[in-house]
Amino acid sequence: MTVLWGILLSLFGLVCIAVTVIGGPGTWFLLAAAVVLELAREGTFSLTTLGIAFGLAVLGEIFESGASAVGASAQGGSKRGAIASIGGGIIGAILGTIFIPVPVLGTILGSALGAGLSAGLIERAWLRKSNVRSLRIGAGAAVGRLVASILKGACCLVMWVQLTIAALA
Repeated sequence: MTVLWGILLSLFGLVCIAVTVIGGPGTWFLLAAAVVLELAREGTFSLTTLGIAFGLAVLGEIFESGASAVGASAQGGSKRGAIASIGGGIIGAILGTIFIPVPVLGTILGSALGAGLSAGLIERAWLRKSNVRSLRIGAGAAVGRLVASILKGACCLVMWVQLTIAALA
């Protein structure tokens, strides 16, 4: 029976990885599933295992929330541009999911484009920076957002491996 629960958690974890990569809370879903499994079948996970999974989920959130802002700032963007890149990334992910009909890819591209466009437009329209400068800032935000998706997905992947091994052990 323990193996069955481990396999079910593992399969659910694969879904969580996909949810994470498209900008959803997959790391938290996976952690919640592990906690529920631990409550149902005490001794499945150690406190250390769950603590590491929690730390990875938090780290993924830090990557996701700050990477586009860091990318914009690295190219000389303002705080307004950095904040706009975060909001634009969220809106872009939603619109990318709807208008780019390729699963996962549409969301990731939409998020990067949204972060880049919003940062660049704020820098140009609000702060009157040149077109070239605004484009660089927008590109920095877009690259930052892409890196964030990869890093948060990697955090979820590590969580998945760790929890699957622990559940099957």
